[in-house]
Amino acid sequence: MPQKDTIHTAVKTALIKDGWTILADPYTIIYRRSQLYADLCAERQEESQGSKRVIVVEIKSFRGASALHDFHAQKLATVQTPEDAMAWAQEGQALGLFKQPGQYERGVAAIQRAAQDPQAFARWKAAAMQGGQSITEQLKQQLEQAKQAEQVRQFNFTDQRIRSEGALDREASDADVSFTPEAIGNAADRYNVDGTLPPMGMGKAGSAGRAAILNEAARRKATEGVSGTDQRIAQLGAKGEAQAKAASLRAYSAAGKEGQAIQATNTGLNHLETIEQLAQAQKNGQTQLFNSIANKIAAATGQPAPTNLAAAITMVAPEVSKAVIGAAGGQEERANFAKNFNPNGSPEQTLQGIGVIKDLMGGRLTEAQRTYERTTGSTDFRGKMLSPAAQRVLDKARQAGDAGAGKPSLSDIFGQ
Repeated sequence: MPQKDTIHTAVKTALIKDGWTILADPYTIIYRRSQLYADLCAERQEESQGSKRVIVVEIKSFRGASALHDFHAQKLATVQTPEDAMAWAQEGQALGLFKQPGQYERGVAAIQRAAQDPQAFARWKAAAMQGGQSITEQLKQQLEQAKQAEQVRQFNFTDQRIRSEGALDREASDADVSFTPEAIGNAADRYNVDGTLPPMGMGKAGSAGRAAILNEAARRKATEGVSGTDQRIAQLGAKGEAQAKAASLRAYSAAGKEGQAIQATNTGLNHLETIEQLAQAQKNGQTQLFNSIANKIAAATGQPAPTNLAAAITMVAPEVSKAVIGAAGGQEERANFAKNFNPNGSPEQTLQGIGVIKDLMGGRLTEAQRTYERTTGSTDFRGKMLSPAAQRVLDKARQAGDAGAGKPSLSDIFGQ
């Protein structure tokens, strides 16, 4: 903010006595992106015209000591440090250039406050140098600064663009140099399979690389006697197979429909194997073994350990039902399962029912393995997808050689 002229107070008082109301002291002027200051803004009611008149006042005194004052102000441009600024202020005080009461003391305090912060000191110096400028000089200075800032911005933009274009040219050149005959051959083989090209960027080097790969791909197919049409048909077929394989892998993932079904089967067969061991222990009167297995069921389900076979079957029945029937099972199937997987059955009946269910699930797992291998092209179904209990069921089904044939219904499993 500019310093006030020595006659500022006198001019302001004169305006007030003349009927003017001071609206702003100082008055800020916003011009485009620049912020300027005038000394006063005032208004007065003009009775003859029946309206208010608003004026902006710039106060400037021209006294005999102005040459010395200007010399001292120009010397401020040589000030580089707070120590220089303090010496400059002391010199001005000795020359009697600080006319307003307390002006020197306020200036010294401002220098001391700005001494610890380079940015604050720079702001103080700019304000001090601007203090004696007229509004016209302020405007010229602000416009010149804006012009310089725009020139710097345009220069930086041009420089960045030149650097960016140069980097792209260098990358393109590097890509061109890195394409050995072997790399072009490999890329051509890939293109002949699925119609895709490796990323090469834009520009002359990228175009040259693509042309080299396409020419080599066409030459190789020509030596095999394959036409362009046949080649494109093969590429589309390969692309379709790749898309189908990706879709199948998503289906067998943990979030996919098939993957969730396999997980439910794993859980159900894990429980069936545990219930089978529990039924065998109860059948043989092995109380200690029965209790040990019951504790495993409690750990797996988060419920208290069952004290008998009926309680254990009741605990795992929902998970087993999900594996055997699935979410799409009808009401009749669910009713049959609930009826025949009876918690009140004897250990012998429970073992017989579990064995038949395992045979059923083994057939399903065998068919699921075939579908998985056919659609994904992978042979890791057993080790990747199945729990140890499910692996044993699958192995038994494959050994029997009757997977997928004559799967029994739930009525056949448990009887009526």
